[in-house]
Amino acid sequence: MRQKINNFTNKKSTKKQASGIMSKDGKLLFEQEDISKRWAEYIPNLYNDNRDDMPTFPITRGENILKKEAQKINER
Repeated sequence: MRQKINNFTNKKSTKKQASGIMSKDGKLLFEQEDISKRWAEYIPNLYNDNRDDMPTFPITRGENILKKEAQKINER
């Protein structure tokens, strides 16, 4: 996004930034193959969910929500 803004405003960036990520053991990875492997390793752990099942609640019948009430909430 920053580059797009700079291109739009004709600003040239003089700084070169290294693009790398950290390995599990804290080493910086700069090679594309190493970075790809690290992402492949990281993503499954990111979404690993070991929580208990969500509790279920009995369905109770309440009052119907009026269309005016829903519109009023959307106006906030």
